[in-house]
Amino acid sequence: MEENKRNVKVLIILAIIALVAFALGATYAYFTAGVKGNDKASSVNVTTGRLILDFQTSDYISNQKGELLKSSEVSEKADKTVFTVKHAENSTAPATYSLELQDLSISENLQTEDFKWQLSKDDTEGSVASGNFKNVTNGTMTLLSNQKLEVGSEDKYTLRVWLEETEEDQSALFSGTFSGKVALSARNS
Repeated sequence: MEENKRNVKVLIILAIIALVAFALGATYAYFTAGVKGNDKASSVNVTTGRLILDFQTSDYISNQKGELLKSSEVSEKADKTVFTVKHAENSTAPATYSLELQDLSISENLQTEDFKWQLSKDDTEGSVASGNFKNVTNGTMTLLSNQKLEVGSEDKYTLRVWLEETEEDQSALFSGTFSGKVALSARNS
């Protein structure tokens, strides 16, 4: 009798194990066997290009000289940084880029219309962008947006900053500080 009870217990345990195994198998099959969606779908290959830009610049631009300049003196005497954006020959994707001043630090007394900036391209006399620092705060400032650059070509820029002479008392501008780093952001266009 004792042996019968033991056999019944073993059979019950085996039945429970078999039932659990069957339930797990059926559940797994139910969740993995279903196909929904487009049964006529075909595979698609996506080919991406390589976007390779070279950005060469000096580290920071700052207003070191702090002298007042007439507009005719800007090209010779203003603080400047020169940099190049080059689209590599082995790049396979078209590029669009923007230029910014990052890590911008400017004292309140230089947040004025008399403190100006000018961005010129390829050593030309004119500017592609210009402005003043009246409403600029510390952080980041956009200089130029959405510039297209063909593979194998380059753009050379000069960024100048200066205090412009107005023939009025501007002594409050002389104790100010300014620095910023030119930065590039690019995308496939």
